[in-house]
Amino acid sequence: MRKVSPLREYFQSGYDAGDIFENEEYSFDEELWCWRHEHLGILVWADPLDLRDADDAKEPGEVYFHYTSLLAFRNITNEAKEKVEVWASLITSGEKANAWWGKGIYTVPKPPDEWASTELLLDNNYRSMMRRDREARGDQYVNEEYPKRVQCCIPIVVHPDNAFDVSVRQTPEMRRENKPPGTNLANVELNPPGETRHRTCVVIRNGGRIRRLRSSLKDNHLHAQGDLLTRALRRARQVATKHGLQNDESIRALLRVAIIYSQQSQHAKAKQILEVVVEYRRKMLGEQDLSTLRQRSRLAAVLMNLGKFRQARVA
Repeated sequence: MRKVSPLREYFQSGYDAGDIFENEEYSFDEELWCWRHEHLGILVWADPLDLRDADDAKEPGEVYFHYTSLLAFRNITNEAKEKVEVWASLITSGEKANAWWGKGIYTVPKPPDEWASTELLLDNNYRSMMRRDREARGDQYVNEEYPKRVQCCIPIVVHPDNAFDVSVRQTPEMRRENKPPGTNLANVELNPPGETRHRTCVVIRNGGRIRRLRSSLKDNHLHAQGDLLTRALRRARQVATKHGLQNDESIRALLRVAIIYSQQSQHAKAKQILEVVVEYRRKMLGEQDLSTLRQRSRLAAVLMNLGKFRQARVA
């Protein structure tokens, strides 16, 4: 078994290779489908959001992390959403948005395990805004409100051409406004002289693909769930091939497929997989373990949807 750490390396190469991520800094939350960083308490979506197109995916991508609130996180990871809706949930744009570097997804290279504290993460992402709000609203407001903005984290895989580290590379908006790298559209420097902590900001652009996504959407051909199912099936096959079915990560990968099948109302397929998951949980954890009970409940719900009420009562 190959253990991959930190999380960035796992999403960079290990995830698609079917590797198992094990790190004592993280625990897995099955219901939220997240890795929880124990020290900072930040939830990390267990599936990376891959913004590469088919041609890009032939080359290694780069992984960045978008930190956000729990409400926005649930909106972004809602599997019923179209790709365009997901992009709209992530992108920073509009008059009231803090789009200091132009339109795009604002990210950083570091996952939670590479931040020493939440305070340093907040300082990187919101230094100027927190200073302004401390003066205008006081310490209590900042201390209560700002940590909520980094409760969750979305790993994003992108082609390097579409990732703009603004300290060294201008976004298209910065070029149009003749702003040098490191200076935003409001003439504020990312790292002005005298600041001891270096800040990073990587703006992810979608290139021209957002238009193609909208065009495809009109014909109802491109749905996020279809992509998720394909990815989940591939992941399950990879992990099972490498590690066999009697393995926590393999069972977790199967569970992911079952959840998506259930959400797509493919209840018969979900039932077959959930029966395997429940049996494994019973064998490894016992009948009354919380994880076993959760999957029994999920299986019962699927059986109810299939009209198998008697079986559902004893699932």
